[in-house]
Formats: sequence, C-alpha cells, structure tokens
Amino acid sequence: MTARELYLRAKTQLIKAGVDSPGFDAARLSERFLGLDRSELALQGDEAPDEKKRQEFLEAVSQRAERRPLQYILGEWPFMSLTLSVGEGVLVPREDTAALVEALAARIGKGARGLDLCAGSGAVGLGICSIVPGAQVICVELDEKAGEFLDRNIARYPRYDCRAAAGCAARAGAGSVPEGTGLYRFEPAVYRHRRALRPSAGGAKGAVPGP
Repeated sequence: MTARELYLRAKTQLIKAGVDSPGFDAARLSERFLGLDRSELALQGDEAPDEKKRQEFLEAVSQRAERRPLQYILGEWPFMSLTLSVGEGVLVPREDTAALVEALAARIGKGARGLDLCAGSGAVGLGICSIVPGAQVICVELDEKAGEFLDRNIARYPRYDCRAAAGCAARAGAGSVPEGTGLYRFEPAVYRHRRALRPSAGGAKGAVPGP
C-alpha cells in the first residue's frame, strides 16, 4: 500500500469515527509517522513506506479513531514560536493560553521575574521568556509525570532563563511571594474556556491562569 493510499485510508477511518478534522489529523499523522507532509504526499505518495512505518502509522490512526488526543499521539505540539513535548499528564497549550501569555507580557517589563505555578508543560513560563527580553521564570510543578514534560521542554530551549523546581523545593518556592520582591506569580485558576487576568493575593504584582 502506498503512502497516499494509507493517508486516504486513515482519513476515511477518522471520518467514520466522527473525528472533527479527519483530513488535518490524517495529514499530521502522515507527517509524523510516514515522514511525508501533504505536499510530499502529492509528490512522493506513490512510494510504499517500510513495514515499521506502516504499522506505526496505522496504530496511531487507530488511537486517534478511539479519540486519543492528536497532540498526545504526536508527542509534541506548536505553541507560539515554540514546540512543546506533551502527553498524558499535562494539558495541551491552546490559543487562549497564548493570548494570556501575550496579555501578561504587555503588563510586565524587560527583565521581569516570575513563578509559573502548576506549570505543566511549561508553556506559560517558556512563552513569557520567548517574548519578554531578559525574563526569568521558575516553573513550579509537583506532579512527577508533568514534571518530566516540563524538564524536557525547558531543556529544549536553553537560551531562555526558565528553570524548573520540583518536590519540596517547588512547594517551598510556591508557598508565598514576599511583599516588595517585584516577583510575578502566574498561577492556575479554575480551568474554563474563558480566562482573564486577575490580581494576585500575597503581594505579588499579578497573576494569570495556567494553560
């Protein structure tokens, strides 16, 4: 079976499963597991992938048909100018997360320092560092599984001054923000589709919900 035939089979399977964006999802899975994006499928799709790639692709399509999130199957997802590792254990950063990061960036100045509480993948902290010159962010995450994604993402972008805290160190760092430190807290609110900037208690300059 050629790569193009596999793509069409995947698209049909996802349509039958009721997936909202079958063509897009099939194309992303093709790019990840067959090594061919949409334009390459058109130009090189007559070639048959090797058995290992074929099996991995078909397994990924089956997972998507069973409604496993596409981002988790791919193992990473773009966020702003970043590409972040994601999977079970962390929330996938979305467009509204990017909007919040940009809104917060507009409120803080160059060289701002902050804590990203319940950091998950590190999207907020890394996002801030990517658009605020000289920003320094400590990402606090107590969950071990989420912490693995956080560490992986921070390691991918060593040019940013974004660090991870875990375990007891994280709990101590997240406990309070002293008055007058000039430190921002980026902390999660109730996870809703609509979120807004809100004032932070305990003397921090401001807070923004997590992804």
